[in-house]
Amino acid sequence: MARETWTVKNQTKKNLSIGDLSLVPVMRPGMQMNLLKFATKTEINQSVNLKQMLDVGWLKLIKIKDKVKTTLSQARGNTGVHSIEENELRDFTYTKEEIDDLTGSVLEIFVVTNDYIPGDDDQVILVDASSRDITITLPSAVEFNNRTFYIKKIDSSLNNVIIDGEDDETIDENDTITTNVQYLCLQVASDGANWWII
Repeated sequence: MARETWTVKNQTKKNLSIGDLSLVPVMRPGMQMNLLKFATKTEINQSVNLKQMLDVGWLKLIKIKDKVKTTLSQARGNTGVHSIEENELRDFTYTKEEIDDLTGSVLEIFVVTNDYIPGDDDQVILVDASSRDITITLPSAVEFNNRTFYIKKIDSSLNNVIIDGEDDETIDENDTITTNVQYLCLQVASDGANWWII
């Protein structure tokens, strides 16, 4: 019987750290790693950061047991917390083209250290607020109808990341949304008039 492994692969062009699995090393772009070398199955299943990275498609999870390779790609374009249950692992592997079909495109990831207004090329915005509060001003919800942005605070400081709508536009009917929680990722989507956290 083959030894069971839970391997993740970094699908991005950036170094990734699974913050709540503190013993797992930083993963370079394209790197694969067996999480069971650094954490228990229970810790892996309870990792909120891992679930978020799977949900946005930054990581691909490959479970190998008894010489059967199964791949679970959580690249569905949502950041809701997704429980990694054993019965959710299926006997098929997604190609890059199939992942692109699910997500619409490969996610573009940008790191910002100053106030920022997302544009046409932005999808994932990693905010480093280690030196001061950072404001992310969303573009016009009218012009960006049906668009989605992922905004994630990556530093451990108590400085705030403030998400603001353009002019009178709101986010979940609020003028602004503020967080200082490290690794919190917010997915905001436009309905053509305002922005919503989904």
